[in-house]
Amino acid sequence: MGKHQNMDVKDIESIQKIRDSFSDSKDALIAQFNTWDTVKDARITVFSKCINVFNSTQLSFTFMHFHLIHLDWWKQIAKSEIPANDAQIYANEYSMFTKIGFIQFTFSSIESTFRTYVKSLDSTACNDGTAEFKSIYSWLLKRVNLQNHENLLDLLRLIRNTIHNNGVYFHKCGISETVTYNDKVYNFNIGQPVDFVTWDFIFEVMKEVEELIVNIVKTNKISSIIQIIDPYA
Repeated sequence: MGKHQNMDVKDIESIQKIRDSFSDSKDALIAQFNTWDTVKDARITVFSKCINVFNSTQLSFTFMHFHLIHLDWWKQIAKSEIPANDAQIYANEYSMFTKIGFIQFTFSSIESTFRTYVKSLDSTACNDGTAEFKSIYSWLLKRVNLQNHENLLDLLRLIRNTIHNNGVYFHKCGISETVTYNDKVYNFNIGQPVDFVTWDFIFEVMKEVEELIVNIVKTNKISSIIQIIDPYA
């Protein structure tokens, strides 16, 4: 799932910028819709959940940059000498662990929120909000007239699905898929690894993810609901 890269200060700063931007959007919505419960309303908690993911990711980046890739750190914590090659392997595995965790937790924050929105709009829609996620977000985006974001969610969904197969794409129907996003074609071929999910790619995509979340919240159909309680808050 993308090539390994050692984290540097630029990456630490990049995830911080994303975190700060989400935080600013959250604060702006709280100010604009000051009757919403800032702890329990799903229109706010979606930002809180994502911010928590970004904070944890920044901690991981900091750990990798200042400790994990340095042999002096290994000498301090290891009972016996760790060969440089082994230390690099451990660092690579931890880097992948961090990336998978970032994708899974961010995606789960969005998916659980969108399911809650659907139930709030129509409790009978999409099999009471339990349908596959593709049906959930297609229905929601059509309802709030934001279908222009659907390709982004298609891309994220397919990336998330590869995690179940260690970064290799499979589909129960044996069908390869392609997604065009920002004028670029992304291929998901049966039995082939997905190698474009770099941190730079993730940072870029997160800008539109934030835009998507804010745009949905601000639509009249969502913002006019008195309260949307997040059952997971």
